[in-house]
Amino acid sequence: MTKQQLESAVTAINSGPLPSLAHSLPNGIIRGQALTPHILTSSLGAPPHPIVVVIDSDSANGLTSNSSLVGDLAFVVGINYGQVASSGKLPACALYDRTHMQRRLMTVFTALGITASAPVFVAANFFPFLTGKPWGKLNSIEEMLLVHHNGFTDPIQHVDCTVRALKPKWVIFHGANNGVPLLGHEWMRHHRKLHDSVENVVFCDNLAYGSAQISNAIMY
Repeated sequence: MTKQQLESAVTAINSGPLPSLAHSLPNGIIRGQALTPHILTSSLGAPPHPIVVVIDSDSANGLTSNSSLVGDLAFVVGINYGQVASSGKLPACALYDRTHMQRRLMTVFTALGITASAPVFVAANFFPFLTGKPWGKLNSIEEMLLVHHNGFTDPIQHVDCTVRALKPKWVIFHGANNGVPLLGHEWMRHHRKLHDSVENVVFCDNLAYGSAQISNAIMY
């Protein structure tokens, strides 16, 4: 794949339809309050800001022309990448961003014995909108409600379509204290065997800038 082909693939993914915000919800309470659309969407900010797929600009520095070959590609999937201050002004559905994940990703590769020479990587989210409050402040039920009612119709299928388009060598699911490992496991269970390009699937701690030291990393 060339730089131009990678950019075209990412642009096509970002040009796809985004979910509409839910207006009907199940009966229930969240943190002691009746569940309403406002309580759920208030986590999203106004207007909701989408980040679907971005190319990490640091890892792509060596791609100096449209015909430059990408080489080994890593697809890094989280739940709500883009909340860090460095991405606060990132335009919706931008093509590139300096994710600050490169050093931590290479730490994971070293810990797992993965040999990778300057891999380019693409970051994506299971959930397409940034939340107004940190995702880590949500409980697991709030996570489920946002992903189910305000996210992609099928977030696992969305990730699988991205894998099919990018043909990465590695798929990395990052996030140890949110829904990413379970969603990633569902992708592995139903879709992993369909992608010959994927050599390894990795589950690890959050790679986002400012996160704690890497202490969890598993490779399949």
